[in-house]
Amino acid sequence: MAWQYILVCLFDFIIAPILTMVFFQGNETSYVQWVPLTIQNGGLYHLSMGAIMGIYTWSRGQEKMSHIEK
Repeated sequence: MAWQYILVCLFDFIIAPILTMVFFQGNETSYVQWVPLTIQNGGLYHLSMGAIMGIYTWSRGQEKMSHIEK
């Protein structure tokens, strides 16, 4: 799950803006700035991924602690 989130963030904040810049330089048209897709709607995607990964890490920690107590 975390790998997918990292790849989405890399694309949305690094790869897509660079590709957009290269595309507009190649076509010699006016540059239109890239708007990150995951920031739209108040960043709900990042909030939900944070909640999912937070719950996952908390439950994983509980599992490890239960194995230590046995």
